[in-house]
Amino acid sequence: MSSYPEPTNVAATSVMRGNRKRDTRPEVRVRSLLHKAGYRFRKNLLIAMGEGRVRPDIVFTRYRLAVFIDGCFWHRCPDHGTSPRSNSWYWGPKLDRNVERDRMVDGLLHDSGWMILRAWEHEPPELAATRIVRALSSCGLAGRKQSVSERQPVPGASRSSGRSGGVEDPEEQEVAQRDQARQREPEVKAEEAEGGEGG
Repeated sequence: MSSYPEPTNVAATSVMRGNRKRDTRPEVRVRSLLHKAGYRFRKNLLIAMGEGRVRPDIVFTRYRLAVFIDGCFWHRCPDHGTSPRSNSWYWGPKLDRNVERDRMVDGLLHDSGWMILRAWEHEPPELAATRIVRALSSCGLAGRKQSVSERQPVPGASRSSGRSGGVEDPEEQEVAQRDQARQREPEVKAEEAEGGEGG
């Protein structure tokens, strides 16, 4: 048995390879809401701690707030997390290690004086942004330049469906186009595989 499993499905392999490490659609949507509301932050900033390093998705350095937008599959969401049936000997321990690493990182950040906020990818972006604003308020952001209430994202604000048409934010439009291309990729590869076998 090798340390990495042999892929069993071409389409699933293509989807897994298409998963991004950063700048996922949920991250971009939350960042876009925060930016439009007047908040400024760093993205994927390397934070070095005594025993480790981490790159949160959104970082408010002045307020020492680290935000993670966790994928339901990769971080074992209690509502949507699944365990693959194929190669379960590999995926089960790998996903467990992800959850263990999340807990370790949270502890290290906390011990270094950081506040940690985690949101799931299935969480509506407006809700995640509102939770971040509340966390910033508790860190002492209120009263600086603008009050938190003036900057707070409005929950339920009209958002695009993720299609490239009608998307105003260039970063969100780029992500939507990338996602559309990624969705078409497994179909193209599956058609190529079928064509190769029939010939």
